Amino acid sequence: MPFDADKLGERLMLCRRRLGWTQRQLADASGVRTVTVTRIERGKMPHVSLDVVYRLAEALGASLDALTGRGEDTGVTRQA
Repeated sequence: MPFDADKLGERLMLCRRRLGWTQRQLADASGVRTVTVTRIERGKMPHVSLDVVYRLAEALGASLDALTGRGEDTGVTRQA
């Protein structure tokens, strides 16, 4: 089942902000380019690889289900 790009962007931003991180900090922590983080958060990247989603989730301490909208909460476990 494909995931909703807008929902991914919203959840990514929520998780990132809960940690008090900038897009640049998330990019540095995950190894994903800042422009990619920005495009995902804005819903401008409808096809995101599983590897990228995994790296973002791991950096945030969130589950894949939380970021892709398959979970009800954000699943953030890391503290700011």
